[in-house]
Amino acid sequence: MEPYVQAIIAIVVILVFALLFWLCCIRRSGLIEKRYVKVREPADFDTKYNLQNLSLPRLYGWRLKLFTRIASSKFGRTFIAPKSMKDSNMFIFRSIDMLERPTLYPVVPAKSVKAIDVNNGETDIDIWSMLKESEKEASDFQFNSISDFVFAYRSGKCTPTDVAKRIITAIEESNAMDPALNIIIQTNKEEIIEMAEASTARYKRNEPLSIFDGIPITAKDEVRVAGYRCYDGAPFLGETIETEETESPVVNKLRKGGAVIIGIANMHQLGMGTTGCNGSRLHGTCRNPYNTNHFCGGSSSGSGAAVACGMVPMALGVDGGGSIRIPAASCGNVGVKASYGRISNTGLFPFSDTVGHLGPMCNTVRDCAIAYAFTAGPDPLFPPGLGQPPVELKDFENLDLSGMKIGIDWEYFKHGDSIVVDYCMQAVKFLEDEFKAEVVSINIPELEEARVAHMITITSEFASRAIKMRAEHGDELMQDSQVVLGLVDGLSAVDYIQAQRQKTRSMIAFEKLFKDVDCIITPTMPITMINVEPGAFDTGLLDADFTGKSMRYMFIGNLIGVPSITVPVGYDEKNMPIGLQITTQWWDESTMFRFGHAAEKFLKKKNKPQVYFELL
Repeated sequence: MEPYVQAIIAIVVILVFALLFWLCCIRRSGLIEKRYVKVREPADFDTKYNLQNLSLPRLYGWRLKLFTRIASSKFGRTFIAPKSMKDSNMFIFRSIDMLERPTLYPVVPAKSVKAIDVNNGETDIDIWSMLKESEKEASDFQFNSISDFVFAYRSGKCTPTDVAKRIITAIEESNAMDPALNIIIQTNKEEIIEMAEASTARYKRNEPLSIFDGIPITAKDEVRVAGYRCYDGAPFLGETIETEETESPVVNKLRKGGAVIIGIANMHQLGMGTTGCNGSRLHGTCRNPYNTNHFCGGSSSGSGAAVACGMVPMALGVDGGGSIRIPAASCGNVGVKASYGRISNTGLFPFSDTVGHLGPMCNTVRDCAIAYAFTAGPDPLFPPGLGQPPVELKDFENLDLSGMKIGIDWEYFKHGDSIVVDYCMQAVKFLEDEFKAEVVSINIPELEEARVAHMITITSEFASRAIKMRAEHGDELMQDSQVVLGLVDGLSAVDYIQAQRQKTRSMIAFEKLFKDVDCIITPTMPITMINVEPGAFDTGLLDADFTGKSMRYMFIGNLIGVPSITVPVGYDEKNMPIGLQITTQWWDESTMFRFGHAAEKFLKKKNKPQVYFELL
């Protein structure tokens, strides 16, 4: 064949491939694709259950490294990323026309929600009156509560200094175990002793600064704490917080109340996962005290583990998509995500602006209520919380739920493993039989749309804060973090605004639901926490199926800002805890705690964790 003929054929082949590539790109971009557009009128909700399961491969180790390399290539960005996003339903809003205005911060004025008695003149809570002696038999295992610490200090049974020394030993022992628990990633022995000795002196004078005086606490690695570096789970991020004036106001209030800060708790890198798997050289993967062959849940993994193993009776976590409630449920804790704005987000690593919540993790509902009452309230530096009604714990001790209605979407509720659903159904029946609550069947509309709206919101906010980090340290991130951030590049400003329109729709839907019920109950997670994957320690674990399942009951609370609490109600055959989630309307934490206090009674006896440190 003549050379010029070969050249012509080659040119034709190249042009054909170029044309096919161009057609593929513009079709994918929607320029020549005709799409059916669903028009959704305001308040016209589709109540058919439509929540989807994600079915993507589980990747870690060399497979995840290979996938990360391919996905970050031009080919991957052009073909793999769009396909993965489409399979995850992330482009759903490109074919939906919504007329609602977008809502950025999910704050509802107190006067526009169902009437709750928040203006009875009692704006100050007597937190000291919340202390209560243990009701359990001495032979039963029980976690040490805030009340137990205060009573021990008052009686002279032990001092804050005694407790501090035991905590230092516990941290050292937990890191020397095989496997290492990796719960506390930064600590300062001298400061711990100094704070404890000052508290001990105050108790000798009978002059404690607050209910938290001498109480050991820890905070997740995305909360700014003076004297420590805030890494957000990545060893190259953050800055050392030099002064108390620049730390989280919530931490500062606890510090001024005499709390003993034992150090910084581990977390999933960047908060972008629900296992707690973090192979960072400064972090390591946090192990579950109930079964060290299992993850803790994320992203507040260290906070959940610190409470579960007895190191602290209260830890601070941050919840952008279940990151308090998932590890709390997985570690047998009580975890609280209050109304958006109720507890100040000032002083957090700024990665999830409109969906993130700082909140407490404890071993009892009473302790969480104490921590909530102490830390909640307006902060001039956090405008979304300035219009909140007074902080209250109305009727906490009143467990008679006669006339109170529990809303349950049964198809949603039962979308989980049988053992989880069974324990949670028993707990609901307990609330009916023992405390006379009434169960009402409801239908929560547009759950799949709400799930996607939350994912678009949180991942877009992560990516917008990570521009400099990715430019300077992108290759140093765990592979799972790299993949997630890379996929978000395929989202547009239109996707984000559409997600905020869906937020508006979901908030309207829940306002209507809460006109008929006092709370909505679901399992906290539809499954129990999965086994540790040692091969994932160096790369991270990319498991969209597990992530989707673990967040099945989480996302709506973060998207629309309503308060939720998780309470332990059972254990599976591997001793992994099972949680029940209770959600109430905006600003009605009193009802949330009241139902949580009652539901907590269902679990007559808590199992002892595999690893536990006795401090008293």
